[in-house]
Amino acid sequence: LQAIELAQVPFQVRRVFLVAGPPDGAWRGDHLVPCHEWLVLLRGTVDVHLTDVSDGTSTEHFLSQPGDSLELPQGIFVRYHLADEHSQIIVFADAPYDGAGCS
Repeated sequence: LQAIELAQVPFQVRRVFLVAGPPDGAWRGDHLVPCHEWLVLLRGTVDVHLTDVSDGTSTEHFLSQPGDSLELPQGIFVRYHLADEHSQIIVFADAPYDGAGCS
């Protein structure tokens, strides 16, 4: 059981999506974050790489415990690796999906 209280989310939630890894793992993201997002590890592990496009600085975050989370500001470049089929994240966003990301 992984409980997530919406009061924990640092903004009003407009959209939620789940990302699960395939058996051999996979890289996901590879895009600018189109709105404010909050990523929460449900199970497994995820290695998150963030790049601030304004100055080129990069940071890496390894989420390994269920409930580990990371706030993603709009406009940052994100790329993350889900280790295997046991890796799942849930992402909360402050804007609805508009076909090209968030509105």
